[in-house]
Amino acid sequence: MLDFIFKFWLFYGSASLLLMVFLIILLSTDIIFSHSFYRIITMDILLNIFFWLNTWPLRIIYRGEDSETLLWIYESSPKILDIVSFLDIASFHIQTMSSIIICIHRLSTVIVENSNRFWKRWYLFCYLGIGVYSCLAAKLVALPEISYDYESRVFLEPSIKDESQIIVGFSLVYIILIIIIGTVTLLKIRNRLLAHAHHNTFLLKKISKITIVNSCVYAVLVLRTVFSSTWSFKYRNELVMTISDVIHSLFFLSFASKRTKEMIKSTSHRKYISLCIDTYSVPSRVSLTLKVNDTYKIVVMWSFIRPPLALEILPPVVLDIDGLKVKCCLGFDAVTSAPTIFCNQNIRKKICASIHNYAWNLFGQPPHIIVMCNKELEDVGIHGTAKLCYLPAQCFDGRIVDRFFRNFNVTNTLIMGSVAGTHKYPVPDDSPFYKTNNLGFGNCAWVPNILKKFQGRNGVFLGATVENSEVFDFLKTWSEGEGNIELESIVVRKRTGIHGDSLLDRNLILESFYMKQWDPLRRQAEFDFQIDMKHFLTCSKVELSFDCTDQFDIERKTDGMLATVVINTGGFDFFVWRNSAII
Repeated sequence: MLDFIFKFWLFYGSASLLLMVFLIILLSTDIIFSHSFYRIITMDILLNIFFWLNTWPLRIIYRGEDSETLLWIYESSPKILDIVSFLDIASFHIQTMSSIIICIHRLSTVIVENSNRFWKRWYLFCYLGIGVYSCLAAKLVALPEISYDYESRVFLEPSIKDESQIIVGFSLVYIILIIIIGTVTLLKIRNRLLAHAHHNTFLLKKISKITIVNSCVYAVLVLRTVFSSTWSFKYRNELVMTISDVIHSLFFLSFASKRTKEMIKSTSHRKYISLCIDTYSVPSRVSLTLKVNDTYKIVVMWSFIRPPLALEILPPVVLDIDGLKVKCCLGFDAVTSAPTIFCNQNIRKKICASIHNYAWNLFGQPPHIIVMCNKELEDVGIHGTAKLCYLPAQCFDGRIVDRFFRNFNVTNTLIMGSVAGTHKYPVPDDSPFYKTNNLGFGNCAWVPNILKKFQGRNGVFLGATVENSEVFDFLKTWSEGEGNIELESIVVRKRTGIHGDSLLDRNLILESFYMKQWDPLRRQAEFDFQIDMKHFLTCSKVELSFDCTDQFDIERKTDGMLATVVINTGGFDFFVWRNSAII
């Protein structure tokens, strides 16, 4: 009868073997995995398969299963069992050194620019050197004496010899090497990416995670050798085999989940697609991004710089972009690992428009637009419609903003940042910019009379220059049923600090208005704030309570609609209750 341990080895090990074979085929045939790192991973998997098969004679020789076959081998060719034992000892060194090679590869990619070419050419020789070293190291350890008791018809368990303590010494050295190389790798990565942390966070996390996981996995395998060195041979053998199966399988499964999941996972839960146009970062680029299960995945990127020398690229190809023949290079971005098309800078505007139209036709909805640029806003080359547009905190001339929005229609939400005090020209009063349904505006001190000009539904204005008179005029206009009758909410936070404006005076502003206490029959206690605006407040670290139980309301004269007014020295909140109108 097969006991539990043997069944576990058989079924779990077989599943692990199938997984490793699948990974080898995937890494060897798919162009995504062309980097030298995956060649080393492939070698590591091949070695694990070979040594896993080699362990089976030692797994069963002292357990009684299939002893007749092993007895025949023992009697006819005892050297075979000695070779199996020798390879088992050598595998300890080879697998540990393979882990160290992976760490060294990660370190070299940070330090040496063209290390990818070196590893692609010499990685087989590196593993050949590891094999020679491991065999020499294995010869320092005496092989276990395999003997058979013909009376009891079982193989006798060998005694642990003093020479086996050499393994413990090697283990301690390997642990120290793994820790040192892993730590140095992480430090080098952080130092190199520190100056570009804002757009290299993904690379930092990715390489750090690979290094940490790899180091921890093999450190555990080495530690189990140290702690099991004083156990009996049988129990030590069972422990070593079981832990090796579990740890190696988990490592390869975690690796597979990062790449294969993206290839085989269904995109049926896709919510929307976004187009990111980045002309602000040093590597000017455009990316097409899918939101899948609340996670953003870059599908493809276009870069308008020369590909780095260390980057492995495919031969140039000619693409037809709206009738224009463009020579491009294909590769993978070093930061995101996304497929990347390297093009000339002078076709950037045409690329942006083509991608936007293509994505709209393909997915049946306008992409969310994310624009990261400085004074080149009018040069992104897009004319059309999008649900969402995000302009990060940069310096914009109001005239440039106006030209952009006269050519481009944002139907739902615009999140825009700016640097206060750097704008000579405000956005014109008649600009479509003010008609955005949901407008989140950071540091908007350069836009005067923002409350009067805004014609959308929900607005969040941070760093604004709003005075008592402007708030009073806004409330008076709304209460008389004039101005922006579709308004749903306004959140204003004034400028603070050395250039801060005078504080708002609640009593002075509201003294001419009849303020009503909360009436549960006419409105809710908590305001349902627009989700994009709420997210913008959270990202801007603005705390805001939507509980209006203790707040006061004003009533619009034309239809009786209520609006909650919250005024403090540093800001002004205005929430309209659409269901409170008297019909």
